[in-house]
Amino acid sequence: MRQILINLLSNAAKFTEEGYIALSAGVKGHTGEFVLISVADTGVGIDPQAQQRLFIPFQQVDASTTRRAGGTGLGLAISRSFVQMHGGEIWVESQPGQGTTFHFTLPIYSPLRGYEVPEARMPAWEDQAQAPAGKELVLAVDDDPGVITLLKRYLESNGYQVVGLLDSSAALDVARSLAEGQPGPAGKGQVGRLVAITLDVVMSRMDGWQVLEALKTDPQTASIPVILCSIMEGLERGLSMGAAACLQKPITRDDLLAVLKKVRN
Repeated sequence: MRQILINLLSNAAKFTEEGYIALSAGVKGHTGEFVLISVADTGVGIDPQAQQRLFIPFQQVDASTTRRAGGTGLGLAISRSFVQMHGGEIWVESQPGQGTTFHFTLPIYSPLRGYEVPEARMPAWEDQAQAPAGKELVLAVDDDPGVITLLKRYLESNGYQVVGLLDSSAALDVARSLAEGQPGPAGKGQVGRLVAITLDVVMSRMDGWQVLEALKTDPQTASIPVILCSIMEGLERGLSMGAAACLQKPITRDDLLAVLKKVRN
């Protein structure tokens, strides 16, 4: 929730030079089953065609403002993923020159009904067919496809091969397979030497702490450097569990490359 609000408020600040930014919350639904959170601004607004691209990774509405203020075009895509994982919805209302309001809903816990959150359907292994052999390999474990796409952009242009894994509960088996130099599950492409694993902490199946413990207690994977990559604070806990390094999201290309170089030496 912290990351969603940071993303929405940061966008509002980026595109609002005068007026106000307002954060509000209330109850939604006939029986009060959802909380509705809104971030409104009096900024430049968004035209209807651009609104259709807002939640697509790496899409930026105003290139001139983005160049001035910075950004990857991932914030809204990541926010939508987080909201949907919690069983909510996110949408935008905006008119050019009249400001923008982002709304999102989250289910409210009830002792009678609990949470009614749909189970996420995620493939266990990202398609690696025809992956080039012989390159230094990084296994990226994160249940957000947008983050894996970003890591691919950062690393593959610098000579690494990235295998994305969305199902954290399969991390140990996949790491073992890659460490042995075997093809991925279902016979997917042969890969190079596994030099590091990037690992999110907040994931919907096994969390990063559980995955890290499993990796470091297994003789086949214990020596593989693990880099924790998360929005969470207090990642230093992972160092005592055997992680080689910690990076707090949002991660920059330079920081990731520097850490990879360090843990491989």
